[in-house]
Amino acid sequence: MFHFKNSVMKKIKYIILILMTPVLFQACSEDFFDVNQDPNGPTSTTPEQMMPNVIQSAMTMMSTTSFVTTTITQHRTFNENSGITTGNSWLNFAWSPFAFQNNYWQTGSNNELMIQFAEDEGSPHYAGAGKLIKAFAFSVTLDFYGDIYFTEAFKGITQPKFDEGELVYGELITLCDQGIADLQKTQNFRPLSEGDIMYAGDVSKWIRFGYSIKARLLNHLTKKASYDASEVLGLVDQGFMGKEDDAGFEYPDGGPFENFSNDWSDDYFFHNNSDWHAHYVDYLKGDNLGGVEDPRLPFLINTASDGEYRGVRDGITLDGLGDPGLVSPTAGKYYTSPTSPYPLMTFEEVKFIEAEAALSVSQNQRAFDAFLTGLRANMEKVGVSSTEIDAFFGDANAVPQNANELTLSDIMVQKYLSLGLNPEVWVDMRRHDYSQTIYPGLEQPANANPSFGGEWIRRMQVFSTEIQFNPEEVERIGGSKADYMITPVWWDVP
Repeated sequence: MFHFKNSVMKKIKYIILILMTPVLFQACSEDFFDVNQDPNGPTSTTPEQMMPNVIQSAMTMMSTTSFVTTTITQHRTFNENSGITTGNSWLNFAWSPFAFQNNYWQTGSNNELMIQFAEDEGSPHYAGAGKLIKAFAFSVTLDFYGDIYFTEAFKGITQPKFDEGELVYGELITLCDQGIADLQKTQNFRPLSEGDIMYAGDVSKWIRFGYSIKARLLNHLTKKASYDASEVLGLVDQGFMGKEDDAGFEYPDGGPFENFSNDWSDDYFFHNNSDWHAHYVDYLKGDNLGGVEDPRLPFLINTASDGEYRGVRDGITLDGLGDPGLVSPTAGKYYTSPTSPYPLMTFEEVKFIEAEAALSVSQNQRAFDAFLTGLRANMEKVGVSSTEIDAFFGDANAVPQNANELTLSDIMVQKYLSLGLNPEVWVDMRRHDYSQTIYPGLEQPANANPSFGGEWIRRMQVFSTEIQFNPEEVERIGGSKADYMITPVWWDVP
């Protein structure tokens, strides 16, 4: 269950003003609180003052990343309101640098200081939570871009060296272990509850979040000889135990800050710039999946003007429909409302990780049980009644009826539907090579970028700031090559 405190949210409003200064490339002093001074603002701060902004910024990073990935995974498509005419054809993703900016500048720079301040004052619980947020945020950024800088980030280096993905993943695993260890310490100066808008100071939930992140990272390695399903399953056992462990919080309804924060608020760009993709809507309608309508459909998708649920492959052309009213609007449902939660990670994701890992080592019953648990959790969360869930589960055309019938496609399709707009879905699709066996009916856009030669996108182009200010590094990693975006990231190579 996501937690939210009005007093803490008020605190974020002021902390954003304090912290949204360009600290990305400033070196930190060894002296506690010895920071660059603004004569018009505060001269110091403490971890609980910083933590709300760090958590909220991580969620903003996730949503801006999904702004790109969901057009590739075919959950949504840009429409005529967006002014973006090149995304649906993969010709240009000029807005992708927001994912970089929101990690390094908004989330990362403030988080680095929070961790430092927490360690200096003897508050390991804040340091541990910060390390988990750092591991999570950098993993999303690396999975998005393929090549990033990590070891030279936040050190005042204006032209940092890009690190190999495998090296960064090792550092992120270490951060998970360090974060968990910090959170397990009993000596802690400042109560975590003073700044924790995600778990209200529940250290045990932060620890389960750490194990869940680590399970996700190691499950990304399914193409590698080092992949260890048993290790993943062991981490799952220590990860999220129920929906109440979801990492995130519910946005309040109304107010200028809330509208600024939630990308699906009425005042934000996401609100009316996209349509549902036909692939996503058709899955919910049962097309390519046995013909049984998913009971989540009315909770996730609006009806069009003629009462039908309808997506399009290209929101600019409307696939020739002519009337925009014939396309189901995106705004106003479970994932797309001003008060919608935007979780970092959920219980159902952990259960689908468990199902995939268990199936890979022929633990079919465990895989089946985890699959059903994850699916039920998501259906309950969006509002489906137990009667409707039971009816859907009892239909052999909709859900496998025993462990021996469960397939990898069953797991990955339901994970695709249950994670909603989470960028993690793009990781899954690349790990499984966009397989139509696993994702029935999945097809490239009719007008896909011809320079890709029929290949699917494997990474996003190098962020624009580095092309401009760090060109030698961009050239070294091949970032200027025409095939860069169809070159697999490190975990995508056997």
